[in-house]
Amino acid sequence: MSKINLLIVDDKEENIIALEALLNQHNINILTTTSPNEALRICWEKDIAIALVDVQMPGMNGFELVEILKNNSRTQEIMVIFVTAISLEAKYAIKGLNVGAIDYLYKPLDPYITSAKVDSFIQLVRSQREIKNKNLQLESFQAELIKAKNEAEKSKKAKENFMANMSHEIRTPINGIIGLVNLLKKSKLDQDQMDMLDLLDASSESLLGVINDILDISKIEAGKFRI
Repeated sequence: MSKINLLIVDDKEENIIALEALLNQHNINILTTTSPNEALRICWEKDIAIALVDVQMPGMNGFELVEILKNNSRTQEIMVIFVTAISLEAKYAIKGLNVGAIDYLYKPLDPYITSAKVDSFIQLVRSQREIKNKNLQLESFQAELIKAKNEAEKSKKAKENFMANMSHEIRTPINGIIGLVNLLKKSKLDQDQMDMLDLLDASSESLLGVINDILDISKIEAGKFRI
C-alpha cells in the first residue's frame, strides 16, 4: 500500500516536532516547513493529500495560504486541517471553512483527538483514491468494449459485403448454366443426352438452393430475415 503524503505547516519548529511525533505512522509520509511560500512549492511538486496548517504565521497566514491552494487545480483537492490557538469564536471557524478547510484542531492539541481525526481523513483519502482508480478502470474497460463493438460491427459489415458479392458472383454463372440446359432441352437429343441434361439441371438447381440457404443463414444472423 502506497504512503500518503501529509504536510505540516507551522512557523514554530517545536510545534512541527510535536505533531511529527504524534502523527508518525508507517502508512504516511510527513513533510514539514515553517514557510508558507515553501509550503506552496511542496504542494505543487508533491502529491500532498492532507495538510495541517497553522493559522497565525508571519507574512502569509493560514487562511491566505489555503485560499491560494484551493484556487489552483493542482492543489485544490488537498484536505486542509487548520491548527490554531486563536479564539474559539464561530467566525474564525466559518472563515476557515469558507476558504476550503475541512476541520479545525485547537491548541493545545489533544493527542487522542488529533490522532483520531488525522486517521479518519487518511482513511477517507484512501477510499477516494480507490474509488478514483476503480472509475479509471471502468473507463478503460468501457473504452475496450466500445473498441470491441466497433471491430465486431466492421467484421459483420465485411461479412455482409462478402455474402452479397458471393451471391452475385456465384448465382450469375449458375443461372447461365440453368438457362443453357433449358435451351439444350429444346433441341433434338437422344435419351442419354436428355438424362444427362436432367442431371445437370437438378445439380444446378441443388447448388443454387445451397447458395440461397447460406444467404438466408447470413440474413438471420444479421436480423434481416423475415418470414
